[in-house]
Amino acid sequence: MNNDINEIYQRFGEKFCMCPFLGGFYQSHGVTPKHQNTKASTITPCSLTYWENDQQFHVVNNSIHQSRNTEVWRNMRRAFAEGRYEELPQCKICHEAERSGGHAARFGANLHFTTNCRDINLVDEIQKIIDNDYYTDRVATLDWFPSNYCNYSCVMCAGGASSSRMSFENDQRRQQKIDFELEMKQYDVDISTQDLSRFDTQHIIHNAETDDFIDVINGLDVINFTGGETIMQKKVRDMIVKLSNSENAKNKTIFLLTNASSYPEDLMPVFEKFYRVIYMCSIDGTGPALEYQRRNSHWAEVEQNLSRFRDRRSEYPNIRLQCCSTVNIFNILYLAELAHWIDAQGFDFIYWNMLHEAFYFSISTLPDLAKYYVKKKLDGQDVAADTR
Repeated sequence: MNNDINEIYQRFGEKFCMCPFLGGFYQSHGVTPKHQNTKASTITPCSLTYWENDQQFHVVNNSIHQSRNTEVWRNMRRAFAEGRYEELPQCKICHEAERSGGHAARFGANLHFTTNCRDINLVDEIQKIIDNDYYTDRVATLDWFPSNYCNYSCVMCAGGASSSRMSFENDQRRQQKIDFELEMKQYDVDISTQDLSRFDTQHIIHNAETDDFIDVINGLDVINFTGGETIMQKKVRDMIVKLSNSENAKNKTIFLLTNASSYPEDLMPVFEKFYRVIYMCSIDGTGPALEYQRRNSHWAEVEQNLSRFRDRRSEYPNIRLQCCSTVNIFNILYLAELAHWIDAQGFDFIYWNMLHEAFYFSISTLPDLAKYYVKKKLDGQDVAADTR
């Protein structure tokens, strides 16, 4: 079935987002201070959803379906259907991107739906949800974030998304606490009067999946595995094998977000059982520029793994290679070199992403003079149109 992105915007408005209607970002773990032993799983419309109330998107009654039909979810659907997108505080990151002249992430998300949801008429399904007072049990595509386990400790990352980064951050907190206590002792301040919570180390709580998780997974058109480094996580690998043995595997598309630090030789025969496998490689620079941003990475290793994928394309024609590059203050001056490299690799799809968190690493925080020199350097670069 062909879903036309223009038909979506003509029917529901140019600022419409399909994520609250047919998507979800399910995180079956949580990060919490070491002295706490519980942390609820969450499900949000997308990975960029913003909320201040910590319980607003908690999984309720151990059910994805019920959690997606709480009042906050239904209010978001209603606001998009009625053209009141600007009123949604949960869409803060898209708001800020547009206010600064950037491209809101929802456009990429909508394209994800129309490109990959082949067995559903999106316009009809969205209209059914609107007519049903914004209730739905239909999930077309789900992002699943089972763990933060990752071998990289990227400078622009956080402990919640990388176990290696969490170890680094915990080491920093311990040292900062020691330094603070020494300083207080130097000034004869009673340490018991001080709030030391900011030095608390963190750990991850893994939760069991919801009671209806398998039912949701089986009904999906598209599942996006995210992390952490997905290909290194046992839960992800086990689920891929499980799905490959299902009757409708040949109708499913799976996305794997990866740093390309390894090559999943054992999973290649499993991948060919699916309709399509999109291997999404996060690559934000080349050579030393990558190794600086993505600590513990080795550029030669990344290039070798990508080469192995390209060499076996004829053997596994259902596998697609995608390059996802996040623009940030660390790579902004090297984008031309990165773009030239990307252009030479023959990726099936290229996606330039703007870094949103941590905000102080966003290029929007650069002073005007720095922006001027960046623009001067990048203007006129001979980069292929498809890579820009």
